[in-house]
Amino acid sequence: MSSGSAQIVLPADLLQEIDELVGIGARTEFITDLARREVHRLRLLQFLDEKPPGWDLEKHPELKDGAAQWVESIRRDEEPANGETHRN
Repeated sequence: MSSGSAQIVLPADLLQEIDELVGIGARTEFITDLARREVHRLRLLQFLDEKPPGWDLEKHPELKDGAAQWVESIRRDEEPANGETHRN
């Protein structure tokens, strides 16, 4: 993978904390990893805000009340009737 360079100015206290955690030699790797995760998170949020949504409610009526509600219903349906916990 090719790389470029950019001058990034960080507050001195933040730079010191990064150095204490990962060391001066690992700054670039640390900040690159952090930036990649943040870009991924922002892209995911962007996708979730898309109109129309990423899924078609006609094809997935179970999601009409939202994914969290659907997951809760699955969890309730999978709970053992006798009060035992699942074992993996």
